[in-house]
Amino acid sequence: MNKPADIKCAIVGNVTQGKGQEDAIRAIKELVQKGIKAHLYIVGREDPKYRQYLDYLVAQGNLRDYVTFLGHIQNPVQVMQHVDVVLMCSRMEAFGRVTVEAMKVGKPVIGTKSGGTKELILDGFNGYLYSPGDYKELAQKILWYYKHPEIAKQMGENGKNWATAQFNQERYIREIMALLMQLINQK
Repeated sequence: MNKPADIKCAIVGNVTQGKGQEDAIRAIKELVQKGIKAHLYIVGREDPKYRQYLDYLVAQGNLRDYVTFLGHIQNPVQVMQHVDVVLMCSRMEAFGRVTVEAMKVGKPVIGTKSGGTKELILDGFNGYLYSPGDYKELAQKILWYYKHPEIAKQMGENGKNWATAQFNQERYIREIMALLMQLINQK
């Protein structure tokens, strides 16, 4: 994890076509071609066929020094803590647990404008959104974080504060109790 890089990114989740690791690899290629030493860590259980395709993209783009597959890791939060930005490239994420976890460790996030991700990332406040498949837009967002590290850090803090307030045990207990009371009152 300590490879020298200008900016380190991670994408966490099952390595399958729907999770969009291809976008992340292509975005890293865009940055490398611009002279930015970007590094991508890919974490998750791998679909062998899709991994083979991703390996082809890495080889074709001459990105072996810029993309590292870490496989399944029991606690991927440790990886998130060591990168600058967490990517959520999923085409249709129902909830986005990884997005919330990244926010809770204070990392700025870039995710797709689709599914539950667009409900978690408040564009420009706690992260950025990009159009699924538009790896050039994704690369621009990563580059923006690279060029504005203080604002990126603030967005990470915004995400941490927001996610901690939204997703905590006390809130869940209050909401469950309110639902139970509502059911009791209906009887």
